[in-house]
Amino acid sequence: MSFFGSVLRLEPNDVDARRTKLFLLLQTEQYNEALNLIDSNEDPSQHSYERGYSLYRLQRESDARKLLDIIKQEKGEDDRGVVHLEAQLVSFQFIQMSPILTLTVELS
Repeated sequence: MSFFGSVLRLEPNDVDARRTKLFLLLQTEQYNEALNLIDSNEDPSQHSYERGYSLYRLQRESDARKLLDIIKQEKGEDDRGVVHLEAQLVSFQFIQMSPILTLTVELS
């Protein structure tokens, strides 16, 4: 990871180094650092899916949903990235509700 940091210090706009570092940050679950890297980009909207995924993984569901709505308007509801992010947010919502559902079923 430090290699890409060094490259970006020398060439801050190196697209390949940014993309690879972002990928590695996501793979190693460093979501805050991934958001910082996205925010430091000249055009953060280039990585809207990665931003949404990071927000989702940081349990910032409402922020991720707001971003998903924007992406849907730009890319359409059938876009592969939109479908993937939406599925993850739905699963997150289901997991959050599962203790309530379990309690409701046990009380019945």
